[in-house]
Amino acid sequence: MQRVIAAVLFSAVMLAGSWAAAADDIVIGAGFLLSGRFASYGEDAKAGVDLGVKEINVGGGVLGRKLAVDYEDTKADRAVAVANYRKWAARPEVVAMFSISTIEFLALDPVGPEVKLPFISIGSAGPVESFKPWSFRVQLIVSKAMGPVLNELKGLYGIKSVGVIFDTNNNYTVGEMETVKKATPTVGLALKDIEPFSSGDQDFSLQITRLKQNEPDLLYVAATTDEATLIISQARALGLKSRMIGGAGLNDPRIASLPGKAADGVMTFFPFDATDPRPRVQKFINAYKDAFRKDPPAYAALGYDAIRLLADAIARAGSLDRTKVRDALGSTRDFEGANGLFSYAGAGDNLHQKPNIFAMADGKFKRISK
Repeated sequence: MQRVIAAVLFSAVMLAGSWAAAADDIVIGAGFLLSGRFASYGEDAKAGVDLGVKEINVGGGVLGRKLAVDYEDTKADRAVAVANYRKWAARPEVVAMFSISTIEFLALDPVGPEVKLPFISIGSAGPVESFKPWSFRVQLIVSKAMGPVLNELKGLYGIKSVGVIFDTNNNYTVGEMETVKKATPTVGLALKDIEPFSSGDQDFSLQITRLKQNEPDLLYVAATTDEATLIISQARALGLKSRMIGGAGLNDPRIASLPGKAADGVMTFFPFDATDPRPRVQKFINAYKDAFRKDPPAYAALGYDAIRLLADAIARAGSLDRTKVRDALGSTRDFEGANGLFSYAGAGDNLHQKPNIFAMADGKFKRISK
């Protein structure tokens, strides 16, 4: 009980601190999904950001000043995300902003040149062809990871064919489906079937029955947590034997708990590896376990890296001038994070894209890739 109380108090203190910034604090806005069906992603990212803020502030802050984060719940609403962006851009003490999803990223990116506030998306992983100079992402990008992931699974399990089930109402999952379509022939795999569904669907028996007729060796589940857990459970109950994998939507640890034993063997990919012996990784893991008494999820590691990446850019800029901070972010080279190295060519995605593949076993993701 004492451990639970300690974790709750830690979260409460960090949240209170983010809303009560001192006059000379460096303020970062964070428009996260903190309620509704996608809340787990925002909550995990927030926990990582808060840990990073605590570590940085204990170490003396940045430019002799402490960091404070002003959180807002976007509820996965693009209009709310853009309104928050404009609001923070109008506050001179706010130096940058964080966001989460691809849906929000696509709405925020075009606004950057107008409001001129740098922002970092912690969770966006969908394919984006070009970026405005104020936009950055830290997540592993599905279009850049898919070929290597499928090729490695081909070698590990002798996979020859792939099927896809995807959410038609989500920019990210549509992007996943398109990426799988493009990647399969490049690595010598056959694409047997693509089955659509809509956000909020509960019954996937029709799609699974069609997939069973084609029996692909691998089923790519392009879905977020709620639908993914139902798809996994129903697929196994209906006897689909295909191996299953998904991208950022399956990074959620609830994939282990909600479908129960049906989740065993389900795969996903992300850069964070808790078995990595690097001191930076282990420092983050120990801090997270001390605060929450459990293993850190992937989005917490991304949040932790995002705040440290921003702090490093502010320090190198030697200023809170937003253009200088943006330029410092864009010139980042080989910054070490819990997820690996980060480098940028002006804006956009991390130049280091290294997917690690994990499979669910006994309620935890275990690395299976080399």
